Amino acid sequence: MNSQKAEPVPCQETDPEIFFTDITGHSSLYTINTAKRICNTCWFKQGCLELALSLGDVYGIWGGMTRRERWKIAAVRGINLSKYYAISKTEKPKIVDEVSDED
Repeated sequence: MNSQKAEPVPCQETDPEIFFTDITGHSSLYTINTAKRICNTCWFKQGCLELALSLGDVYGIWGGMTRRERWKIAAVRGINLSKYYAISKTEKPKIVDEVSDED
């Protein structure tokens, strides 16, 4: 039996609000970049991204990526994340996780 403990992931030692503020659509670019910087120090970053894609998660920063960035990866891989949105067939999913200068 391996007695080594797994190294903790940085997000477990950080306020979760940093990673999930986009649930309400009110993320600031600063908060998103802060979460991404934390993810970039994590040994489990790729695993976290894969987990988010496999679960169809559409909220928060996972694996150092926003929802929009994960949607792009999912599209390339042929994963349909739109099924996790409760929208009509004519409505386009609104993804609000990044702040633009136009807002």
